[in-house]
Order: sequence, then C-alpha cells, then structure tokens
Amino acid sequence: MCNASVCTGRCTQCAPGQYKDVQGTGPCIMCPSHTFNVNRGSRDVDACRSCPLNSQTEPGVRGASNISACSCVPGYYPAIPERAGPDYLRCEGCPQGGDCSTGEFRPRVKGSRFVANAITGYMRVSYCPPGHVMVPVSYTHLTLPTKRIV
Repeated sequence: MCNASVCTGRCTQCAPGQYKDVQGTGPCIMCPSHTFNVNRGSRDVDACRSCPLNSQTEPGVRGASNISACSCVPGYYPAIPERAGPDYLRCEGCPQGGDCSTGEFRPRVKGSRFVANAITGYMRVSYCPPGHVMVPVSYTHLTLPTKRIV
C-alpha cells in the first residue's frame, strides 16, 4: 500500500488450498475442484492432491484445504478403520443390503444393522429384522483378471 511515496506491505505465504507458480504481487490461485492442499506456501498446482479414488469435492468447490472436503461418490461409502486419523478417506463399493446413493452408508432394509470391521472399515450385516434372513454374498459374478505365463 502506498501513501505519499511511502510504500508498505509484505509478502506472505499462500494459504492451504492455494498455490502460486509465478513471481509478482498477484494473488494466489485456488486448487482445482476435486483436489485439496494442506500446505502453506505451495509453488505449483502439483501441491493440490486429488481426492482419493471414488471421491470428489462438491461441484464448484475450489481451494479445499484438507481431505474433509472430499466425500464418496454415489454408490460408495467411507470405509474408515477405527485407528485412521482425520486425514484418511477410502471409499468402497456399497455392500449388499446397503444404500450408498448419497455417498454415505445406510441399511436398505429398515431395522437391519451393519457393523464396520475395526481393521478394514468394511461393513457387514450383523442383524436382520424379523421376517428377513441374511443371504451370503455370492462372488460367482466377479470376473477375475487372468495372467498369462510365458
């Protein structure tokens, strides 16, 4: 800021969620959608890390400063082990009997209960309400990759 030929001001680091890849007094640039940056003073867009697989930020959100801006896309749920820190997100496909249309897990059958594995965070049926039975998941529909041995 200049007043009567005396200029004041200072340089400060770009905030988390931003970067600046050129010299000058211009503004910092917000990280693109579906990315986040936890660091101050970032010098290029590579500092903006992509949201984990099967997750994204809300449409139009730019400049996210931590992973909490990322959430699972519809059809997936956050499978988070008990000992995971606040900067952890892994989105897994919705388990049979679940509804993950919002990116969060809900039992499809009212009154059923699921429990998360403490190590992996995977959900599994733990209780079926009266009139319902647990059906084992069948993996016969999966196509496993084959490896050709030469």
